[in-house]
Amino acid sequence: MCQPLWLVSCQCSLFSCQRYKYYFIKEPKTWDEAQSYCREGYKDLATVPDVTYRETLYIDSTENQANAWIGLYSISGRENRMWHWSLPGVEFHDKEMKWKVGEPNDKPEHLENCGRIKSPDELVDVGCSNNHAFVCYNGENKAIIN
Repeated sequence: MCQPLWLVSCQCSLFSCQRYKYYFIKEPKTWDEAQSYCREGYKDLATVPDVTYRETLYIDSTENQANAWIGLYSISGRENRMWHWSLPGVEFHDKEMKWKVGEPNDKPEHLENCGRIKSPDELVDVGCSNNHAFVCYNGENKAIIN
């Protein structure tokens, strides 16, 4: 059993405060396997809605988060592609999360429908069947009703 490393991010405003915890899992898995693992033991693959959360993954960790799966995916297809967080209720905004130059793209032989952290400032899309470490999320999102 791998021991997750955890990180905490908190965003507060005059009216509310939400706490998010991220857990870096070193064990390589496909995106679907990582999502199942996170949903069984946490809440989901990491939702990283803006730069504040992204920075938490890097600044507060002694581990290198580069090349880790997060909960970013697109529905198959090359036309009018839209990216989504696997955790419902949180929209993906590419103005808040920056893609590496030239991304998202696809290999000629296959679609790249899953997202990965490349560096503190960049995301890349890759094939979902690749194996990578990943980041799980465990926290409250008051906009979601289970």
